[in-house]
Amino acid sequence: MYTRNSVENPRHRPVDSAAGPGASAGEPHFDLAFAPYRPLRPTAGKVRGDALLWTALDAAGERERWEPLLRAIQRGVGRGRTIWGASRGDAGTTWRLRLANPKREHLIDSLRTALEPWLTIAPGLADDGAYDVLGIDLNTAVATNRSVASVKHHVRGAQPRTLTVWEVDSAGRRRVDEVLIVEAKREINVALPRIKASRVVDFAGDRSRLGRALIPELFACRHVHVCRRDDVDALVYSGINVDHLLWFLARFAFPPALVDFARGERERLDHLLFDVEVAYRQSGAAIVYPETTLYGAL
Repeated sequence: MYTRNSVENPRHRPVDSAAGPGASAGEPHFDLAFAPYRPLRPTAGKVRGDALLWTALDAAGERERWEPLLRAIQRGVGRGRTIWGASRGDAGTTWRLRLANPKREHLIDSLRTALEPWLTIAPGLADDGAYDVLGIDLNTAVATNRSVASVKHHVRGAQPRTLTVWEVDSAGRRRVDEVLIVEAKREINVALPRIKASRVVDFAGDRSRLGRALIPELFACRHVHVCRRDDVDALVYSGINVDHLLWFLARFAFPPALVDFARGERERLDHLLFDVEVAYRQSGAAIVYPETTLYGAL
């Protein structure tokens, strides 16, 4: 049964198993910046990365609420154009979506039609298509109101490795994030000045804080996204392997069912690269992590 606040699908079908269908040799693999990558190992006998999403939804007791809507997006937008995120933090659990819009189409209008059985999307907002990636957050409030009040426009900057993120609704827009993407090892000299120029952490006052913001166990990644938001900074470690993923899930106390699934399916996930995000700020003398996010391709 659906709960009272569920986003109910009038044509709901039984859901697949947590692991979902196996990986396909022709399936696209891409990171949070929608850059393609070659699987680390042959895909025969492996599982798709979205198996982690369905398991995370199961662990949160929200799979029946959100899976029909996510499947509709998966079918409508197509593989290779959608990123999911499972965020845990002070505000509870949020399911994040990023949809690529390379041709700058009216993607919101298309979503409104596809998701009409479940939700309204940014009521009153005229869709001008002027964004490279569309962001949508799903949470309990969205399910209760059956409406996504605002969306996020990710807009590439003058330099290709920069992004500005705007939160947009019918009343206007406000800047909520500035992102710089660098190669983790080769461009650390580019990332460090931006990390140290934080408005929320005094790195000069205690040099050890840098090692708690720039987490060594996750720095064996391909790219780092340096994010600057209103009240937190964040680092995305893009392109970590399954062993680093297991460390992240355990370190930041993701649900045991998800940790156990990833650990048990390690050999069937080891062809993939993963993206994880750690938001941080200073509280007293300490560095705290108000939100962490696991990302994957839908």
